[in-house]
Formats: sequence, structure tokens, C-alpha cells
Amino acid sequence: MQATLPLEQRQSAVQVIRTLGLKGMYTGTPATLLRDVPFSLLFFPGYANLKSIFEDYGKQGGLLSSLLAGGSAGAIASGEVTPADVIKTR
Repeated sequence: MQATLPLEQRQSAVQVIRTLGLKGMYTGTPATLLRDVPFSLLFFPGYANLKSIFEDYGKQGGLLSSLLAGGSAGAIASGEVTPADVIKTR
């Protein structure tokens, strides 16, 4: 957001802390955790399970099973937490 402002309106990190205070720096933390915690709870076990399924099905490990498992787990997890992401963004 700062990059879109004219140079004279941009603030340094110190100026932002002076304006918001230390507590103000963490204003968005609950919304971020609302998105990131469920995403991680879905993604990491999903990745591990899907990777083992893809490895068993293809009888080979490696890059392809990792890519398929990561992409699939990421798509499922991000789809599930989209409402929380909208809340965080707004």
C-alpha cells in the first residue's frame, strides 16, 4: 500500500509505530490467525496423506507425487478457508 502513495506521504516503520503504537501493530492478528491456523490444520495432514496415496498408486515417489499432493492439499485447504481470508482482507 505504501508503494502507491506519493513519496511525501509514505511512512517509515518507526513512524508507523509512533502513529499506531505497539498494540496497533498487531490489530490484524486475530483475523490472520483465523485464516492461517485452519489452513495449516488442513494442509499439512492432507499433504502427507495425499503424498502416500499418490506414491502407492504410482509405485514411485519423487517430484510428481510431491507436486500433486502439494497442489491438491493447497487447493482443498485454501478453498475451505476462503471465507476467513475474505474477512482478513477486508
